[in-house]
Amino acid sequence: MSRTSPALAGLVLAVALGACSSDSASNNPPPADNTITVGAGGALQFSPATITISAGQSVRFVWGSGATNHNVSPATGNASALPASPGLPALLDAPQDFNVTFPAAGTFRFYCTAHGGNPTANTVTGMSGTVTVN
Repeated sequence: MSRTSPALAGLVLAVALGACSSDSASNNPPPADNTITVGAGGALQFSPATITISAGQSVRFVWGSGATNHNVSPATGNASALPASPGLPALLDAPQDFNVTFPAAGTFRFYCTAHGGNPTANTVTGMSGTVTVN
């Protein structure tokens, strides 16, 4: 009768769990520096408004404390590349969050439909932001 060592059993379990993933929302939260806060304290802004990551990394959008009536919408021209916040066009209040994984390089602009404006791929104003993927 053979026995499996605890270390080997742990490795097998880790590999099996690592094979499980979801499509745009990751079960593994992105690093803290890959987090964009949505409307914290009632502010009409994303913080930070711009972020640069590497292809394959995720960004977590988190409604900050006191955030009300906000969403994350992809700017026109890149709608298929940046998943929208849950229930779009619904406006959401804190606490909410969602993760987006960016598999390929590009520039992805987004905005809040209630507080951002001029949603084209090259110009987004008001409550808006950009994820640049290298």
